[in-house]
Amino acid sequence: MTRAEALAFRKKIESAATLLPDEQALESIELFPAWEPIAYTVGDRCRYNGKLYKCYNAITGDNPTWTPDVTAAHWEVVAKPEEEGTLNNPIAAEVGMRYYKDKYYKEGDKIYKCTRDDSNGQGTILYYTPSQLVGQYFEEVAA
Repeated sequence: MTRAEALAFRKKIESAATLLPDEQALESIELFPAWEPIAYTVGDRCRYNGKLYKCYNAITGDNPTWTPDVTAAHWEVVAKPEEEGTLNNPIAAEVGMRYYKDKYYKEGDKIYKCTRDDSNGQGTILYYTPSQLVGQYFEEVAA
């Protein structure tokens, strides 16, 4: 296979991966294109630093410093669907993820409950971890 054929095949794989639901996409992050400073539309997914991100606010991408990990206004980390957000099954907290009021999140060995929603039930994307926002968005919960 030539390099050109391999690149064309890779584009086909990435195109097919767009049809995967988030749950299956998380099992195959490597199938998604690596982030590039290009235009993205709502729903586009890409991989960056070993994580899968989803665009929720279209971005022109013309700035090479607007990586998914630093542009929470456009990107969110795709969460694992098997984590229910209950006290017994909290969601692993990540910078740049969508947090929901009354759900539980685990950061290290501590559990936090989200106490605030700024978007009428749509969740709030936060660029900080729960431990950094205790008293504002979270309360620490005894495990």
